[in-house]
Amino acid sequence: MTIKGRHFRVEKWADYVRGAATHTDRESMEEHLRSGCADCTSASKMLSEVAAVARRAACTGEVPARAVRRAKSVLPTVEKGSFFPTLVGELVFDSWLQPLPAGVRSGSRESRQAIYRVGEYYVYIRVEKQLESQLLSLVGQVANETLPQQPMKSVAVALRCGEETLIQSVSNEHGEFQFEYEPKRRLHLWVGLTDRNIDVPLSRFSTWKG
Repeated sequence: MTIKGRHFRVEKWADYVRGAATHTDRESMEEHLRSGCADCTSASKMLSEVAAVARRAACTGEVPARAVRRAKSVLPTVEKGSFFPTLVGELVFDSWLQPLPAGVRSGSRESRQAIYRVGEYYVYIRVEKQLESQLLSLVGQVANETLPQQPMKSVAVALRCGEETLIQSVSNEHGEFQFEYEPKRRLHLWVGLTDRNIDVPLSRFSTWKG
């Protein structure tokens, strides 16, 4: 499935690299890659690397030193009123930081994809500006990369501005969720898991003009 017929969502690429995509989706996605889409090619490559690291860690019980250093750089903070610690997601991929093909202007980008990580959990985000509107559409997915079969249904998610909750929802059976919102400063995405909370800053999307 694509958003507005242009790109496959980042969570679809996560299924693709894990071998969990349907046969029909896989054929369509491979055809899309052959068409030369820079954003989706970058997302597929990055997710393949992430999946490979997760598989190695699951088999050996060893985490790469680089991943350990990154984890140590993320200090947990306890959210007010929450029993579980809230950890700030580490940005591991941003499609706008990838080089554009020759002849493509940066201002012509229609969407933005990002991946954040806390331990074994990854939060995949895709943001697009709505046509003839100032609203942004955020489609996301939360997944456990070391245990891809772990059910992620009914995970609490919320869009917040500072301490104020603007929108709240729960994920579907695939860990997917979606929001439409007006870009503001201090926005962040909150994800409530069974043993921790994840905070994803959305400041990089707040001033995006699309």
